[in-house]
Amino acid sequence: MSLKGRVFYVCFPLILVVLTQMIHNIFMIFLGIYFCFLFKRFSKGFGLSVILITIIAFLCLLLPQPLNKTEIKGKIVGLDEKSIVVKMGYHKVKVYGEFKEIKMYDEITLIGKPYVINETGNDYAFNYQNYLYSLNIFDILKLEQVTSLKHVTHPYHYLEKKVKTKTKVSSLLSLFILGAKDEQMKNYYEKLTKLSLVHLFALSGMHLMILQKWLNHLTKFFFSKRIQNIVSLVVIGFYLSIIPYNISFLRAYLMMLLVPLFKRIFNP
Repeated sequence: MSLKGRVFYVCFPLILVVLTQMIHNIFMIFLGIYFCFLFKRFSKGFGLSVILITIIAFLCLLLPQPLNKTEIKGKIVGLDEKSIVVKMGYHKVKVYGEFKEIKMYDEITLIGKPYVINETGNDYAFNYQNYLYSLNIFDILKLEQVTSLKHVTHPYHYLEKKVKTKTKVSSLLSLFILGAKDEQMKNYYEKLTKLSLVHLFALSGMHLMILQKWLNHLTKFFFSKRIQNIVSLVVIGFYLSIIPYNISFLRAYLMMLLVPLFKRIFNP
């Protein structure tokens, strides 16, 4: 696939995306019409490539900026002993403090004050602020008061209930199924890191590939090979939407989706 003479066709939808964000969502209609024209004028591979580039550009424009608010309302998407992460639309806020009787995906309203992170003094040292940015967290607060808390039933709670038992195996199950480390598993992690075996216990594409093969094996008696792959991708996508955000899983799942779509243009 060559871009010679086609640069305009790649840049034009990017201009429409900018106009959509700056002026009005009405330009989304023109974007849809343009994509229909693109598929009629060029090959399907080129059309899909332009759509992918446009989606990436659109997501980049949607990256949130600091809200600078002291009162926030949203859904809990991250939880540990010292803090929670609250999601508000595309925005995430990390709140430090003591929280009681809260669970993942509960809806919470709270008041906090800005929490300042000390900047790194050494060159190339770990920068915690940039690390939070990479997780889409642009605001940090210190909890002052929880004004409301609503418990929400979520499929994640069902998995959590099934996984958590009184045996030591529950720590491994929680790690492999939910991607969550408890105190006992944190100690194991230190030992696994020293033995250079931690990659076997960190959720990654390897585990997703094993899961996909299991699903294909279970469905091979009922569906064709093509339908098996579709069913497994849908089930894995639903699974990823339940568990907490995991960049390794997301990257691997995107590879599962994109390789079949672009196999005629690019190799895996």
